[in-house]
Amino acid sequence: MDNQIAIIFNENKLHDLRAFIKKREAINQANTYLTYIFGFLQLAGMFVTSHGTSQENTTEIWVGVGLTAFANFIHYVTRANAKLSQILLKNLEKIKKGTYVDELTLCDIESQKSKTPSSI
Repeated sequence: MDNQIAIIFNENKLHDLRAFIKKREAINQANTYLTYIFGFLQLAGMFVTSHGTSQENTTEIWVGVGLTAFANFIHYVTRANAKLSQILLKNLEKIKKGTYVDELTLCDIESQKSKTPSSI
């Protein structure tokens, strides 16, 4: 019985390991592209805003401001992705050390405990 339980837990850890590696690879690849897009949009936004200001073209100024705002949004996404990538890396390290615990399961257990009525 204990052997079967250990096999189930090891399969779960192996599944999580593969999933974390795939997610981390996808996040890192996306961040690479998003970083280049951010730089391009930020530069384009500054150029368009400056050109619109020199030509006194309000529409062009607002297009430049919009490009810069969109670039800032992309920068926010890359920062959020970097934080997720760090969390995944910590989980990978825990799996390697053998100290990994599926935290989602712990959260589910805690939420179930809080829903059960307390004993009288």
